[in-house]
Amino acid sequence: MWDAYGGAIVSGAVKIGASTYPYVYTVDLRTGYDHMLVVLGPSGTYEFGVDAHGGWSAMGGKLTDLHSPPAAIRTASYVNRFGYYKPNDRASLKGTGIDPQFGDKIVVSPAGGT
Repeated sequence: MWDAYGGAIVSGAVKIGASTYPYVYTVDLRTGYDHMLVVLGPSGTYEFGVDAHGGWSAMGGKLTDLHSPPAAIRTASYVNRFGYYKPNDRASLKGTGIDPQFGDKIVVSPAGGT
């Protein structure tokens, strides 16, 4: 669902092992910054996102900087702003696997250039 400020708010459930947990994912479409909150019930929450300082995650009150390379932050911001939430953009996104430190590995080919 779009909000009045140019953002997207997505909610649903994620399956981790044998359990299912609710989540809320928000994206600011002007900046490409995002935030995901997964409610793990009595054991707390797990959060992660991308902002001006890079990728991060938080669990049990401990914030962890993911030390994302600048190119990865630019790519994540581009994908958030144009790749998934703006269907009129002709960007091509292709999954190429999973990096254990940074998550999904994708190749992004923006419309009109690399």
